[in-house]
Amino acid sequence: MTQLENSISHSAQQVSLLLVAFLVLVLFPASALARGGIEITPYAGYRFGGEFEDGDSGEKLKLEDAPAWGLAVDFDYGKNGQIGFLYSHQSTKFRDENILPDNTQLDIDFDYLQFNSTYLFDGTHTRPYIAGGLGMAYLKPDYPGFNSTTRFSFSLGGGLKWYANKNLGIRFDVRGFGTILESGTAVFCANGACNIHVTGGGVFQLETSLGVIFRF
Repeated sequence: MTQLENSISHSAQQVSLLLVAFLVLVLFPASALARGGIEITPYAGYRFGGEFEDGDSGEKLKLEDAPAWGLAVDFDYGKNGQIGFLYSHQSTKFRDENILPDNTQLDIDFDYLQFNSTYLFDGTHTRPYIAGGLGMAYLKPDYPGFNSTTRFSFSLGGGLKWYANKNLGIRFDVRGFGTILESGTAVFCANGACNIHVTGGGVFQLETSLGVIFRF
């Protein structure tokens, strides 16, 4: 795929994801509010794993494990369902002497923004759950000549919600994130040149987190 074709495909993907996010934002909350409450959960955690395989050098560019933080907004949907949004941020880095001079570390922000669906098992104060999400991943390197990129992402996980009362609780979450990168995809491009040509199907990470639930 040429650089122009890759750029057009990338732009079309971004427009599609933004359109889906807009439709979800407009259509779902109204119906959800009619059925129940809202939960806002700021959280902190730790994200593990993630690597790129450079198709040119064959080198694996491993992201360092690092803290993460985020925000979940969930709307009750029926007795056991919730729908909403999830934002998760990680500041991490990787090092590769074949791409970066003098074994320089590349700082990179790795953000997820997803539409999230949750199934809560029955319970009063304690409710286990499973959840899945679809949305976008935004990768922003902090290094001259490396541009940011946006790609389709998904997540699958589960956890436990414990409610102290009707307005306050705690959420423990374990979630796997995947970012789709087709084999041969060019990432971190600038001025007609691309720094990494990815081999393989994507980037996969695991995140554990603990958050405080504010319920209204």
